[in-house]
Amino acid sequence: MSIHIKFLFGLIVGFTQLAWAADIPSTDPIQQLLGEDKNNNGVRDDFEELILNSELSERTKQHALQAARAYGHALTLHMTGEIISHAQAHQAMQNLILAYGCQLQISQEDGVSWRESDYYDDIDRLEASFMSDFYLAEVVGEDKSYIFPKDYCQALANAVGTIK
Repeated sequence: MSIHIKFLFGLIVGFTQLAWAADIPSTDPIQQLLGEDKNNNGVRDDFEELILNSELSERTKQHALQAARAYGHALTLHMTGEIISHAQAHQAMQNLILAYGCQLQISQEDGVSWRESDYYDDIDRLEASFMSDFYLAEVVGEDKSYIFPKDYCQALANAVGTIK
């Protein structure tokens, strides 16, 4: 479903619920892709709720939210349309590597992990993810000086911080 159709649907739904003005979706297509983050912790609210209400261990939930912060930051760097530095792009790519490595690490250690597809949960977000990754890689260029730590989850936690 395109952003425009979602926007129109959001307007129709929003107008039928004027009493709930806070629930009217943003009219900004970029903000629609990034999603709402009412508590400003760097994690999209719908993904946060999905993870917190899941049967994942508390450790896995924290790492899933940290990964979501990395996913969201990478999307934000691309979607805002601002020119970013090589260092910003490199750090965003590093954090995506750490998020992926942590997801694999948790899967191996616990037998279950979060699904990245729950974050990129529609075609527009998935497309934005591919475009963002391409954009970051283009800015980084030939610099492949990434760190591949033994403990990806600890490195991710150090990079993006604890989610409250």
